Amino acid sequence: MSFDGVTLRSVVFDLQNVVGLRISKIYQPNKNSIILVINKKLKIYLTIDPNSPRIHLFNETLENPVDAPNFCMMLRKNLNSGVIIKIWQKDLDRVIGIDIKTYNELGELSIKTLIIEIMGKHSNIILIDKESEKIIDVMKKVTFDMSRVRQLLPGSIYSFISNDKINLLNDKRGPIDTFDFDKSTKVIKEFYIKYDGLGPMFGKVLLKSAGIDEDIKLNLLSEEDKICLNKIYFEFRNKIIENSFSPTIYYSNEKATSYYPFFVEKLASSYKTFKNASEMISNYYMLNENNDQLIEKKNNLLKIVNSNLKKKITKLQNQFDEYKISKDREKYKIWADLISANQYRITPGQKSIVLENFYSENLEKIEIELDEKLPAHANSTKYYKIYSKLKSRENILKDEIKKSEEEVNYLEQLKSQLDSDLDLNEVLEIEEELISSGYKKKRPRKSNKSKKNIESKPLEFVSSSNNNIFVGKNNKQNDFLTIKFANKEDIFFHVQSFPGSHVILKYNNSYTDEDIVEASYLAAKYSSLKNEKLVTVDYTERKNVFKRRGAKPGMVNYTNFKSIVVDLYDKSIEKKLDERKL
Repeated sequence: MSFDGVTLRSVVFDLQNVVGLRISKIYQPNKNSIILVINKKLKIYLTIDPNSPRIHLFNETLENPVDAPNFCMMLRKNLNSGVIIKIWQKDLDRVIGIDIKTYNELGELSIKTLIIEIMGKHSNIILIDKESEKIIDVMKKVTFDMSRVRQLLPGSIYSFISNDKINLLNDKRGPIDTFDFDKSTKVIKEFYIKYDGLGPMFGKVLLKSAGIDEDIKLNLLSEEDKICLNKIYFEFRNKIIENSFSPTIYYSNEKATSYYPFFVEKLASSYKTFKNASEMISNYYMLNENNDQLIEKKNNLLKIVNSNLKKKITKLQNQFDEYKISKDREKYKIWADLISANQYRITPGQKSIVLENFYSENLEKIEIELDEKLPAHANSTKYYKIYSKLKSRENILKDEIKKSEEEVNYLEQLKSQLDSDLDLNEVLEIEEELISSGYKKKRPRKSNKSKKNIESKPLEFVSSSNNNIFVGKNNKQNDFLTIKFANKEDIFFHVQSFPGSHVILKYNNSYTDEDIVEASYLAAKYSSLKNEKLVTVDYTERKNVFKRRGAKPGMVNYTNFKSIVVDLYDKSIEKKLDERKL
């Protein structure tokens, strides 16, 4: 998302509230960001992160390194206890300055300017002496080898980047006077080519407001379009000059896709307006950074789960193959008995022998392989040992197969949960579960102050007869609902034979058949079969549900259950439940 000059102007307008206030603390939480704490409670966040350079007021708490970086120490030395006397923007460019009045060790008055240049990967934070315009220090030093056009080094004179673009704040011409309508350039692009500080979003806002296709090119605009676009341009120009902003975040499929200090209803199907630009920007990046972190975390955990699931399925298949062999062990006992009874017919060095099977009614003949190096009785003993080993192995394999099946079911349960709609805290709980189960290495702590995750909560609905229904979204919630929260008379629901959420219908003196249908619908919806049409759901009283000692999180057994088939294509039930979701 482009943080353009119009957005910066709306932030500068917000920041006027801190003019006259004192800087009480300065932090540098990472290599690209600085936090100025104003009057011990307000915070200005400055970041030159290449993906999202910006400045705004914010309320988040970020972890700070134990030892402050050198740039942070320099800012503390020069700006701590300083008073902000002015916050300004260079025209409509993406450059903001904060003038700060301080006193040096000798008690002499000095004014420093903290400048942030918001220019994508070339963004920077620079501290200069206001009077001499000399650079005191810069977050990212730019040497002659890096740029022959403009160097940024301590001791050098700071200068702005010059350009010949139009400054709409003092230029009274409109697009109809400045655009070359014979060109095949997109109109949106022409705005940020011609005008200083404007990004693609500005052109999009104007075109949407004018009802013109946002992909249209200059040479395809009709005369009527040109006049309309020019009129809309001056309307928004006046809003910019008068600082008349309506900060808005625009959404697509419930995800924040863009923001701008102006509200235009046609930009998106859903949106949210904010009282100031800082609140808009903070919310946008909090939503998107959390969403990006959520997606990355889910994908990483899914890789771990899928990798282990593949290994466990292969192991289980091998155990089944071995079990099949052990079940077929009787032939080795028969071979041993036949060899023992026919030792006299076996000569030294013989590799095989064909014998009548006296265990068979038809006395079928069997060819038995022999170890030519062993005498007859030793060959018999060899097959007795194989038989005995396979008999013992069968009992061991029964337990091993049961454990492997539980592991596979458990991992499939986790996979189903990670494929569902979870928030970041719920995913982090699954990560902790994988760590405690030995599937993932423990996360290294970044500092002595570990950030405590917010406890996630199960979903809660109200049934048609006003009984509460709870749905677990991960195994931590499932165990809590079924083992700790539910009473013995509450009703437990779970999709039959497949991974899914634990659903608890709280018993409030009575419940109806409709309650059963609704709770069953939720059990089917929040399961690995959520995309199927007909899903079978089991339900029973909580007293019939038990957790075996040593069982994995979220894994339970139940008895005395009834079953119901749910039609997930019946959206009337889903709509009714969504309306009663707490």
